[in-house]
Amino acid sequence: KKKMMRIGILRFDDRNRYGEFGIPTTVLFGGDGKKWIVTCKKVTKKNHWAKIRLPPLATPDGQDQGHKAELVEILGPVGEHEVELRALQTHFEIVPCRYPKEWTLKENEFDDEAESAISVFSVDNAGTRDIDDALSLEGNGRGIHVADVARRISAESPLFAWARDRGASAYSSGASVPMLPPQLAHDLLSLNQDVERPALSLFLTIENGKIVDATHKRTTVRNSNATTYSRFAETQDPHLVACRDLLQLLSNESEPEDLVAWTMITYNAYFGELMAAKQLWPGGTLRAQTDRTRPAKYVRCTDPNSSHAALGLAHYAHCSSPIRRFSD
Repeated sequence: KKKMMRIGILRFDDRNRYGEFGIPTTVLFGGDGKKWIVTCKKVTKKNHWAKIRLPPLATPDGQDQGHKAELVEILGPVGEHEVELRALQTHFEIVPCRYPKEWTLKENEFDDEAESAISVFSVDNAGTRDIDDALSLEGNGRGIHVADVARRISAESPLFAWARDRGASAYSSGASVPMLPPQLAHDLLSLNQDVERPALSLFLTIENGKIVDATHKRTTVRNSNATTYSRFAETQDPHLVACRDLLQLLSNESEPEDLVAWTMITYNAYFGELMAAKQLWPGGTLRAQTDRTRPAKYVRCTDPNSSHAALGLAHYAHCSSPIRRFSD
């Protein structure tokens, strides 16, 4: 006998009790539009979110069982942010998140031609724990570097299948449920401070304030400065100031968020062109928007209607957030 599960608001109030132990319940997102009576002995003056089990309305022989529900768990008071968030996450099955229990990562094969890891820096929100991308200005060139998740997770791994089914990390009011297990999303795959990580790097040749050439390469990077947008805007560090000035010249933007966004658009546009030209990954997908008034969608890189109207680009890939999005 399959039982349905819904999230309900329970009114623990003496004036609203029904019988000795019954609590009238309004059910969120379901409940057949009926009033349910939840068995509960606790009495309080507050309204609570709770998880309840709703049995079938009738037995197999068609007898009405009445609208009696079973209390499974009290989540907390109505109106409290954390409680409200948990109620919604529980209903939409965002949590609990049961990641694969058994998996292994591929060996991290560093770039044989590199004498040492490329020194980079990242710019993110203060609370970011999954660092996908970073930048460099000196040494091996002016580069945009993105975590190379595919170098550690094979297509045969349970992690790959899990990420494909999940699609992306989930974010809500500062809370997050990462697409991949936290020990990977926040540690082993993230471009964290002072650790070496595999990356897929785009190197730009710039002359007179213009990009005249671009090449890509699998690399190993070391984040020497995991900074924030606010610090990047105010920094007096000569290296970061030079990078900020160059980005402002190239992008015609001034805000740190817009400068970093420009680097990601440049990165995705480069790989989008490669895929559209079928030089790499002929089975890849592009982010297309033929009409800027309508949402963008994913299409095969062989699709003739693969332009991106809002960005004004002939081809645009999603490659810059591989820790957070499966498409990347």
